[in-house]
Amino acid sequence: MPEKSKPRPFINAHTHIFTHKNVPPYIAKTLVIFPFYFLLNIPLLIRLVHYFTHKQGDKLPFQIRDGFTELRFLINRYTQHKLITRLLVSVLDIGIRLLNILFVISFPIYYGGWQKKWGFFDSVIDQILGVSILGRILFVVFSALLFAPVRRMFWWVLRNIFGFLKSLTGPQTIALVKRYVAMAYYADKFNQGDVFRNLTNLYPDNTRFVVLPMDMDYMAAGKPREDYAHQLADLRGMLKSQNSFFKKYALPFVAVDPRRIADPANQFTHQFITQLIDQDGFCGIKLYPPMGYFPFDKHLLETLLWACKNGVPVTTHCIRGIIYYRGLKQRDWDFHPIFKDNKGKPIALRSYKNREFSYNFTHPLNYECLLDPALLADVLRYHNDPALNQLYDFDASNPNAVPANTLTELNLCLAHFGGEDEWERFLDRDKGDFEIALHDPLKTYTLDKGKMEPYWESVSWFSIVYNMLLKYPNVYADLSFILYDERIMNLLKQIMQTPEISDKILFGTDFFVVRQKKTEKVLWTDLRAELGETAFYQIAQTNTARFLNLTPATP
Repeated sequence: MPEKSKPRPFINAHTHIFTHKNVPPYIAKTLVIFPFYFLLNIPLLIRLVHYFTHKQGDKLPFQIRDGFTELRFLINRYTQHKLITRLLVSVLDIGIRLLNILFVISFPIYYGGWQKKWGFFDSVIDQILGVSILGRILFVVFSALLFAPVRRMFWWVLRNIFGFLKSLTGPQTIALVKRYVAMAYYADKFNQGDVFRNLTNLYPDNTRFVVLPMDMDYMAAGKPREDYAHQLADLRGMLKSQNSFFKKYALPFVAVDPRRIADPANQFTHQFITQLIDQDGFCGIKLYPPMGYFPFDKHLLETLLWACKNGVPVTTHCIRGIIYYRGLKQRDWDFHPIFKDNKGKPIALRSYKNREFSYNFTHPLNYECLLDPALLADVLRYHNDPALNQLYDFDASNPNAVPANTLTELNLCLAHFGGEDEWERFLDRDKGDFEIALHDPLKTYTLDKGKMEPYWESVSWFSIVYNMLLKYPNVYADLSFILYDERIMNLLKQIMQTPEISDKILFGTDFFVVRQKKTEKVLWTDLRAELGETAFYQIAQTNTARFLNLTPATP
């Protein structure tokens, strides 16, 4: 009997397995007005989901549900086989619906102070039918549990209420609610190992996963139940376990926040980060600037130079999203530290809403300040730190000097490729000297560092990232959280025709967050079918292995 062939292994370059215990309780802050964001408390929501779905807490709810299922089956068994009983059931169904409508209408009449004008409804129900308010409530609940048409009626009402609420709130709030649901779907697990097991079950055997932890302790949205140090310790423990399933299939990164490095109490030093990667099995570094810092922060530069010299991959967040700093804007965030306008003055960053000023940290042009030697020199002058100048072999006294040690070859992945909205922005533009990816796929443009404002304000992030993929040898972009849109898929297939670009694209999904758009299995199987086997394995194996400095698996 011939040996059964195994599927070719591939790598998902962007996944998360943190749990609700690692999430600040009030991430609805600044999206929902005080004090209502306290009601959108994600740990509480997920604990409720856990109670009603987890094996240890589901006995009573599932017994009730199974009991009603059996009762419905019994009723159908004795009524659906004869015409006369079916007619009687139809009449009963109409009567139950009418009673539900009457009973529901009676609630606002009874409690809303409308008895003088509409009280005769309540009198009819109370005196003729003899049904009290409590009896009406029980009847409505029982009907909804037992009869599908009644449930559909209530779902219709709820959907319309939700539609009305959507018109009152912004898309960011709706996106946050959807993300809550996605988190609740997976992160009700009480440890990262369970979430990871769930993830691996959605893919073929031998698939590997880049695991990106999240440091949300500095988000100013309340204190997580378990801080980042605890999240990191869990990952270290799974890596050190003998015969660890996690160690075999996971490629965990270290989330690095410069504020954690700056506080000596954390003992989160450069030496500790390098130990995690050199000795403990971590594979790279994760940055999340919208939490409230620029990626060229002073406290990141030593670690980034070490990563560049040692080929350590760095993945950074590069999309407008809803997970960002929730505190007050600091005064020194009013101007860009490095970029100048056409008058030679720092670019004014005028936005004050959290959602908007967080984009200043996320903007892909910030990475030019690391990758471009002349802009890196400006960064070092801005920080004016003798130790950094020595580390980068930079003569700060020479106005024309550039550092001898640069980050041009930094192994950097711009996660989310700028975001689906910036791909749409590129597609919708018929003007723009820099929106040229389809017209001249190999042309790069040189930034005028003295006039950065037009690039900052006007050029789509898609075009900026595309330009960086061409300019720098080790810059990549992953496709996480943008794979569900048809127009984006068409543009992806078009740019994949350019080898210099197709060599720099990585497959990633943003599990489990992306579930608010599509299920994980639909996401990767659709992409594989759309691109074909050759292109899919290029971005899901060849490119990702190169980015991670892994030996590519043979077919």
